[in-house]
Amino acid sequence: MAILKFIFISVLLYYLAKLLLKLLFPFLLKNLNEKMNSANNSYTKKEGEVTIKVNKTDKKIDKNVGEYTDFEELAD
Repeated sequence: MAILKFIFISVLLYYLAKLLLKLLFPFLLKNLNEKMNSANNSYTKKEGEVTIKVNKTDKKIDKNVGEYTDFEELAD
């Protein structure tokens, strides 16, 4: 009797999980799609658009060292 009860509960849980996935999966995909589109829109630039970054940190340079050139590599 216990084995029949176990099988019945297992089948019931299986169909319940299947039903919940059918109902929730489209909502989750829509939500994920919206997040990906908003993330993609924040990184896209129009053709010919130029962005200039200014580093506002004050750097202390010792005058006894000689000529100093500050540069950094920018990666696309």
